[in-house]
Amino acid sequence: MIEIKDIEIVYDDYIILNKTDIDIPEHAITLIRGISGSGKTSLLYRIGLISEDDHFYYNIYEDIQDDDKKSILRREYISFVLQDNSLFEQYDVLGNMQLYAAFHNKRYSEEKYRQILKSVNLDIPLHQSIQTLSGGQKQRVAIACALCKDTEIIILDEPTSFLDKENEMLVFDTLKHICDTYQKTIIISSHSDYAMSIADKIYEIQDKEIKKVKHDNEKDIYIQKTKKHQLKLSFYISYIKYFLKKYKKIELGMVSIISIALLLMNILIIYTDYSTNKSIESYQSLSENQMFITKDNANTTIDSSLVPFIFKLDKENTGVYPYIQTQVQINDNLYQVVPLFEQNDLSHQKLIEYDSQSIYLSYYCYRELADNNINPESLEVSFVVSANNDLYKDTKTYPIGGVLTKNNKCHYFKGENRYVYCSFQLLQQIYNECHIDKLDSYQGYTVFVDDYDGYVTLYDELKDKGIGIHLFFDNIDEINELKKINVIIKMIIIAMSFILIIVLFNIIEIQYFRKRNKEFMMLKMNGISHKQLRNMTMIEIIFQCLIALLLNMVIIGILYNITITMNVILSVACVFAIVIISTFIQNLYIKKISVEKILRS
Repeated sequence: MIEIKDIEIVYDDYIILNKTDIDIPEHAITLIRGISGSGKTSLLYRIGLISEDDHFYYNIYEDIQDDDKKSILRREYISFVLQDNSLFEQYDVLGNMQLYAAFHNKRYSEEKYRQILKSVNLDIPLHQSIQTLSGGQKQRVAIACALCKDTEIIILDEPTSFLDKENEMLVFDTLKHICDTYQKTIIISSHSDYAMSIADKIYEIQDKEIKKVKHDNEKDIYIQKTKKHQLKLSFYISYIKYFLKKYKKIELGMVSIISIALLLMNILIIYTDYSTNKSIESYQSLSENQMFITKDNANTTIDSSLVPFIFKLDKENTGVYPYIQTQVQINDNLYQVVPLFEQNDLSHQKLIEYDSQSIYLSYYCYRELADNNINPESLEVSFVVSANNDLYKDTKTYPIGGVLTKNNKCHYFKGENRYVYCSFQLLQQIYNECHIDKLDSYQGYTVFVDDYDGYVTLYDELKDKGIGIHLFFDNIDEINELKKINVIIKMIIIAMSFILIIVLFNIIEIQYFRKRNKEFMMLKMNGISHKQLRNMTMIEIIFQCLIALLLNMVIIGILYNITITMNVILSVACVFAIVIISTFIQNLYIKKISVEKILRS
């Protein structure tokens, strides 16, 4: 026997039903009668634990203040049939029956579902749409769903209020058959006189009091508490899968919003990076990833006092070339020689070019020779090498290959503008002939790094070692500033995109949720707790975000023929934030869903 004590119905300080006790016999039909507004439905809501009022004693489970525990009771012990039916319209007949069975972790064969339909006097296709059923058919399908859920208690609120006399009698006869055949405890609120004929116990509400009108012999039976079953992940997946299939356009719209926003964010970031990289490349084209290493930082150019020392660098993507002080003799004048490497691009800095491509005069060196009426084209020079405190003079002479422009800047000097470039290969040949190609120590070392980032990293590593470093790269500060601006712009893009996605997505999602109020109410009524409902919507959001993320990555890959790791990371981070924040916002919305208020609206 179900015992409910100290139950009182009050709305806005107005008493509808004075504090009272009621008892419901098991495996029998209990009818609650009363005029409209007397509190019949409110009483059913409390018996069915869907009211927010929990200030009464319930003998099935004493702790009814906890939402999770109340949800378990609704899911495992109680089924509802409402006056305007209790069916999920996105499902067909079979889908509804399967869903109600899944609420109680049950599964049946299609043949079993047909048998259940026959038990409520229905012979309709399993896949018939709910919208095509008559009112009487819908009510009997709702009763069949309650049987699929297979709970001890079935509660029906005015189940025949919109039916004609014939369908009304059919529904009540079906309920009597179910009570006798399946040993169910059935509680009905109804004005129907026919309902009185099938009821084992009748309560009538009059003048704010509840009275027993009919009281058959009752068996002393108590509902056996079964083990509480947790909803399986398959329930969530199955429900969401069916829902997505039914409402593809709505879900496609939500996915499109996220995908388009992510796509715009990524395109803007890619364009920002592209513009920044182009600017950096322009700066890099004006300089070289080259530095000159000397023994101390007081003397870092070849026109200063250089002391031989040993320097070794064991790093990938770098090249180290020793420097030996070398000069060329033109007539009676000596000019400093600067090594010219394959990495040095002088193609846009040549004023005059002759046949040879190994030796080039600086512009000011050329002007000095021209002022002395010396023609470089017919000139041949010899080399003087200073090493180990000795001078070595090469006996060979070599032709001039060309003259560099006035704008050529040589980083090997502080202020000297008269110098000669000579290919490093030719210098190595000369050193070999002078037998000084393999020294223990050198006056300096030219270091090349393959890329700018490696160049800056190497500089940061070497600058604290006390050695002299002369950078050939002139625009490090400008590039660093560009990179800072790039980061700021990307942060603004990400922040604005993120805010836009969150705001737009949640505005639409909340509107979408409002349209699903009845669905959420029915889920909660059937034992889906607040937490479980939150989990369902969270899985749905995760699905939407993952599809949007994949679409975004595919489109970016097609448009730009690239997969950018940073953009993937940003998109994943953005999607993760969307899931967290949207779940939090929707959790607040779901928490406010009141089954009783929605049923009364």
